[in-house]
This record gives sequence, C-alpha cells and structure tokens, in this order.
Amino acid sequence: MTTPKKGDNPTPEQQAVINGIAKWIDTEAIAMSIAEELVDLGYEVTEDNLRKVWLGVLDNLSDTLRIIVHARL
Repeated sequence: MTTPKKGDNPTPEQQAVINGIAKWIDTEAIAMSIAEELVDLGYEVTEDNLRKVWLGVLDNLSDTLRIIVHARL
C-alpha cells in the first residue's frame, strides 16, 4: 500500500471520514467565536470583518495543523 501524498484524491473510506467530520464541524460556533473576538477587541461585527478573520485563519491553517498533528498524534 502506498502512502497518500498531499493533493491525492482521498480513497472512498477517507472521503467518508471527511464527509462525517465536515458535518460535525460547527460553523456557527466558529462564526460566533470570531464575532466575540471582534467585539472583545473593539472591532465592528460585520460580514466583511468576519470574512477577513476567517480567511486569515485559513491562511495559517496548514502550519497550525502541522503543529497539532505532531503534538497530539
């Protein structure tokens, strides 16, 4: 069995796990956390501000995931 590489299509089994986690992730909780942080820091809660913060999170997601995988698995 070969080790999958980044960018490979997931196997059907992997896709089933991905689909399950995608349903489990609470997007409303993420949006609420971002909004609360904006309020705590004195920024206006707007769609544009929430999008900018979320896109910033996504920009750093790869590095964050790498750190967590190494630390917890």
